[in-house]
Amino acid sequence: MPITIHQDAYEYKEAYEELERAVERSPNCIFLFHGFEREIPHLPSQLLEGLVIRHPNLYVELAGELETFPSPEKQDFWGNTDRDLFAYPDGKIKEEWRIFFEKYPDKVINGFDFYTESVWSFENIKIRVDYFRKLFGQIDQKAAEMTFRYFSAMMYCLRTYSWSV
Repeated sequence: MPITIHQDAYEYKEAYEELERAVERSPNCIFLFHGFEREIPHLPSQLLEGLVIRHPNLYVELAGELETFPSPEKQDFWGNTDRDLFAYPDGKIKEEWRIFFEKYPDKVINGFDFYTESVWSFENIKIRVDYFRKLFGQIDQKAAEMTFRYFSAMMYCLRTYSWSV
């Protein structure tokens, strides 16, 4: 059963060191890394690349990296805005992320991070689905397929496991 580590590294500067200690101490456990820092001195993709190279049991979860919470009742999506981490406002994927996604398609897990009821509508879900289809449509097709195939397999295993408990 994978363990999700949700880091808010912008609030706690030792977060990455703690993440690495946890992953190193449990090499037979799968860790999903959620909530990586957007505002770091070097590119987030370079930070993540170092982590997945050093730790074969660590996977990067993209869910939430484009979500913002202006209030406890409201959730907004940063995709296709100037705050978009992965693409420019026109939707063109940023080169450093294209390289990362193509180089490590088996280390990327994508999903949704819905915190508030304001997101639970067909329109809001469609905005996010369309965004990620367009984003991953700009990388090598085999890498995109591998990313989604791996995600589907992991979700099936989790669902199967949860039913057997």
